[in-house]
Amino acid sequence: NVTRLEGIGALPSAVGYRTDTTISDGRQQSMITVQAVQHGVLLSVVASGGESEQDAIARAGALLDSAAVLIK
Repeated sequence: NVTRLEGIGALPSAVGYRTDTTISDGRQQSMITVQAVQHGVLLSVVASGGESEQDAIARAGALLDSAAVLIK
């Protein structure tokens, strides 16, 4: 199951989504992925785990923003 997420990171070109997978013991595992293009370079960030989904989203956005600053 894939769900689009809005407002992750500061880059206007950022596209985020959550992928939900049910693992063999019946629990659900989610992965947050954010992608953006900065000066012709594709940035892709993946985050999972943490205290909550919002925590993973915040970490993915922060990592994307940090990487974007390094692209000159």
